[in-house]
Amino acid sequence: MKQALFLSSESLYLEVEKWLSGEKTLSEKLAKTLYKYTVRLSSRCTPYGHFAGIRMGQILETQNNTIDIRRNQKDIVRYRPDMQFLVRIMQNLSKDPHVKTQLTYSFNSTIYRQGQHYKFYQQVSNADNNTHYLSQTPTTPIIDYLVNEKQDSKTYLDWVSLIQSKGADKDQASKFVENLIESQILVSELHSQLTAENNFDEILKIMQTTDTKNIYLPTLNKLNKLLTSNYPVIERQRRIEAVINQKIPETKTKNLLQGDMLLGIETNTIPKNTIKRFLSQFEELIPLAISIHSKELEQFKRSFINKYEGQMVRLLEVLDHDTGVGYGSNPVAYSTQDNLLKGINTHPVQQKQTLNNPLEDLVYRRYHINCVKQNNREVRLQENDLQNLISNIDINTSSPTFYAIGNLLFENSTTAPVFCLQACGGTSAGNLITRFSYLDNQLKTELEKLGALEQESYPGAIVAEIVHLPESRTGNILQRPNIRKAEIVLMAKANKDVIPINLNELYLFVKKNRIVLWSKKLDTEIIPRLSSAHNFQNGINLYRFLADLQFQDQPISVKWEWAKLAKLPFLPRIRYKNIILSRARWNISKIENTPFCFKEKKKKLAGLKKIYDLPDKVVLVEGDNELLLDFSNPIAVDIFFEKVSKEDIMLNEFIFSEYQSPVKDDEGNFYSNEVIIPIAIDMKQTQNNITPRPTCKQSIYALGSEWIYVKIYCGIRCAENLLMDSIPKLIQTLKDKNLLKKWFFIRYKDPAPHLRLRFQVDSPDKFASIVRLVNEIYSCKLSDHSIFNIQFDTYKREIERYTPEYMELSEQLFHKESEFVLSTITQTPTSSDRWNICLKYMDGLLNHASLTLLEKNAFAEEMRSVFAREFGNDKSKEKKLNQIFREKKANIELTISTELSNSNIIIPLQHFKVISKKIGCEEISADAILDKKSSLLSSYIHMFINRLYPSDQRLYEYVFYHLLNNYYQMLIGKRKSLNESQAKN
Repeated sequence: MKQALFLSSESLYLEVEKWLSGEKTLSEKLAKTLYKYTVRLSSRCTPYGHFAGIRMGQILETQNNTIDIRRNQKDIVRYRPDMQFLVRIMQNLSKDPHVKTQLTYSFNSTIYRQGQHYKFYQQVSNADNNTHYLSQTPTTPIIDYLVNEKQDSKTYLDWVSLIQSKGADKDQASKFVENLIESQILVSELHSQLTAENNFDEILKIMQTTDTKNIYLPTLNKLNKLLTSNYPVIERQRRIEAVINQKIPETKTKNLLQGDMLLGIETNTIPKNTIKRFLSQFEELIPLAISIHSKELEQFKRSFINKYEGQMVRLLEVLDHDTGVGYGSNPVAYSTQDNLLKGINTHPVQQKQTLNNPLEDLVYRRYHINCVKQNNREVRLQENDLQNLISNIDINTSSPTFYAIGNLLFENSTTAPVFCLQACGGTSAGNLITRFSYLDNQLKTELEKLGALEQESYPGAIVAEIVHLPESRTGNILQRPNIRKAEIVLMAKANKDVIPINLNELYLFVKKNRIVLWSKKLDTEIIPRLSSAHNFQNGINLYRFLADLQFQDQPISVKWEWAKLAKLPFLPRIRYKNIILSRARWNISKIENTPFCFKEKKKKLAGLKKIYDLPDKVVLVEGDNELLLDFSNPIAVDIFFEKVSKEDIMLNEFIFSEYQSPVKDDEGNFYSNEVIIPIAIDMKQTQNNITPRPTCKQSIYALGSEWIYVKIYCGIRCAENLLMDSIPKLIQTLKDKNLLKKWFFIRYKDPAPHLRLRFQVDSPDKFASIVRLVNEIYSCKLSDHSIFNIQFDTYKREIERYTPEYMELSEQLFHKESEFVLSTITQTPTSSDRWNICLKYMDGLLNHASLTLLEKNAFAEEMRSVFAREFGNDKSKEKKLNQIFREKKANIELTISTELSNSNIIIPLQHFKVISKKIGCEEISADAILDKKSSLLSSYIHMFINRLYPSDQRLYEYVFYHLLNNYYQMLIGKRKSLNESQAKN
């Protein structure tokens, strides 16, 4: 117990020592603190120093259904340097002039050029932690030169020589390198390496080559021996303190050692049948699952599309709040805060998402009808309760691995085991356990297999670990093994055995409503993963964005959430078969007049227990922390009244009061437990991304060039009227005056709705004539406020979306489509009459792309799935869409099967055929040709529907893909039946 206290809080340990020696009496405050630590040691399973540990178990294929987990007292606690201590050592060694000039330096991985400045993140350290700021420095010819040389790390002297080669003398060059190091434009090799096997070993290796005068190596070697010694933790830390006080006293931190415990276990096996039963029931609970998504990420995606449309843009540029889109609601300052603001949390309070639980009313009714009279605190869900729910989760698009965590329990010796579920979900099955891999080589091996399995699930991409140390002490939970083939390094050092991915090489684009993170260097999509339990929400925007991007594919989260009933005085335990979804809960209102003496407290507590029907043991819940309160203990009673006198409190039942743990020792003592079950889904997510490519073609046309770009801001109905009346007249006038080469339009909202018109002229001299004509035609509409703004802007071609070689052909297609849509709108003023025209055109595009029926069906199915995810994978919508198809099936068959006769629709389709044939002639594989056609088809169809419909275009797109998918499946079924019939004959 002493060692546990010492490792957790040295100051508390010293107070306890004074009490035990008789130097001071046991104060009320110390008694409460000791109670909390003792209860934590005996009841809470979350690993923490000597208090609780881990051990890997086995799932056995056996006919014996007995869970066999037997403890012994052979626990092993392993210690390593606290990360804050390690960071302090590295920082101090780096400042020593002798060491500094021997180290290797590379450019800050966050540096990028923006106009006449270089921007980069700086780390500012103080006594307790690190903070990060976005800084900038003016460009200079010498920095430009060095940035172009930044690919390789160089020694201090090599950087000096490089600058001397440009004409500086040695003194000038040395001072310049010093400034680059001081400003953190250059970063040394003495940097945290979170996925290294042993960070202290890495420091030793570097110092063996750089500490040529043997100034620090003797001290570091002494520390290394002490770190690997068998001294008890108290003596070990005292000896470490003595060593560092002699040579490097400035590196001392509050915590020098950090420890984790490998539990002493005789046997640790669970039958496979038990796990299969739990997994089957988890699957049945999927209708209760909620999809995890970030509101900030959704807002970012909308902002990105509005600003960059289909472009591929450098990640660092996009996340710059000043010139890009930024990320989140906490812009990063360009300089450090002054003392007035330092230490103030600038992150806004996150508004809690309003939850909806369709079963909670049913559960509460069932509780009052069946349980109150029987004095039963539990409500059981039935299969038919879940069958009536509609799941919004598509498990096949979720994370390939996740976990379930909870308590293994027994009601009695004759019943099947029960699992008290705390959480089921996550972006990786390894998130909660990676930091303990150094305790157990077998665990490390299994985590490496897990990383390989997750990589196999993304055959067209690279899964990369996010490596960043936001604050020094968080390194204790962020240290983890290298389980992936690549790492995204954010102001950190990559593991030597992986592919390092620098932020400079990362780009973003949006494809099929999905944010794609792309490495230009590796020419592939990067799937970021943070295989850690670290809460990244208070990190810098780069870190938060990369971590939030994990949740884009909506990993599942299966758990019971009380919604509108959450504040009721009592909420029953919720159970489904062998899964406890929620423990019984009591919400106790704040007590204004708290009793002072224990006798009065006991009397007051008895009244509360009667009112709330409280058991003798409950768990006080404060955020993620839980404290067992045993009301037979006076100290627990004092703690209870101390809390409830300040605020409303939440109590959960102590689940081990009514259920028994299967974990015991040879003497028959039972132990509380927490079990993590890793879960893998048999799936492969293919990333067929046709990447937006840079080009030497002109992509930006400013005012006065050959392209005129007009935005007409007006309401949706007004825009429709303009397209039916004044815009056709404007186009005809421009043609009559020989002012127009080609033109096209789209509808847009950023955020106000407007029409975007683009006109191409054969000579920039005609720019003024078109501007004058537009102003003449629409001045009266500005006066009567039907149009509230006309804006001339710069036209930025979406070359990244349509590819350089097909950009001009795409503009010609948009021109012909716009003419076709204008005639269609005029002939069918009601948008509800346009659906058959749209389906006919979509099918025509697929036919002119020379797709087979199976390929058309696969394309429609993929696009339908994309939009189904966007609209929530709602089975009720799918049911409704299937009903629409059945109602319109005959009309759809007639529309699509009828030969084309309208020249207005034939003209754009024939032009697309030219594009399709050109793609087919490319010297690339058949799969690559199909992918390229599919990519352009999805964009062309998207833009066509945008032009054809005044609003709800994405919903229309979803509906049309669903109808086409059903139609093609029907044709495939008919063809199969015909072939079978012919085969029989």
